[in-house]
Amino acid sequence: MLLCVFFQCVTTSCSNACPASLACIYKLLDFVLWYGPIGVFVLMANVAAVVGVLAVSAFAKLILSFYISGLIILLVIQPLVLGLVARVNPLRFWKRFYPAMLTAFSTASSNATLPVTISCAINAGISRDVATVILPVAATINMQGACTTITLFTLFAFQALGIPIGFGEVITLVVLGFLGATAAAGVPGGAAIIAIATATTLGIPVEAAGWMVGVHPAVDPFETMLNVIGDPIGALIVSKYVTKDFDERKWKQ
Repeated sequence: MLLCVFFQCVTTSCSNACPASLACIYKLLDFVLWYGPIGVFVLMANVAAVVGVLAVSAFAKLILSFYISGLIILLVIQPLVLGLVARVNPLRFWKRFYPAMLTAFSTASSNATLPVTISCAINAGISRDVATVILPVAATINMQGACTTITLFTLFAFQALGIPIGFGEVITLVVLGFLGATAAAGVPGGAAIIAIATATTLGIPVEAAGWMVGVHPAVDPFETMLNVIGDPIGALIVSKYVTKDFDERKWKQ
């Protein structure tokens, strides 16, 4: 996590940094990306050993529910906003921002993806001023995937532990999920920490933290991609309708 934050600071704030220093940071990040899957495997193996193989099927359903929810956001809700509000073609939008989507999926870090997101936004016609002001803030507070994770993980904990949940708790969970997503760090595992805090706030035993941390790596890449791809939508709308400096020629290239 600290590596990703440090990587963002170096790449975004130190444009005149020493090439050797940047090469070192890239090498460290490359090391994390190569050996990260091993850590994910160990976490999932620990979950299977603690809760048993039968419970893994329940976790598989949780993961499937997350991906279905994420696909609804990505393929239904966001295209509606792009088409009805931003007045742009969603397919062209994805074409312009797929490098940021791939980077987010592979790094599971909104902060590490931020330089790529800003570059894609500027090349797509969003003004540099809007991109450099809005996207860094959005990478921290506009987290649609994290909100989905927090809500689903907490609901699953209620059901798995047999704790009844009423309408009031559901409303509270929705509010906490929304607020928690704005507080989640843009680094791998950031949403899992907020999900644990949300669950304990609603009365879930802290022991649930173990499986939340273990299962989260299975959804983290797609969650991060949802977090990242939602940011340029807001920047695009601001550039078109607020600052009115959107470059249509760049967009159509």
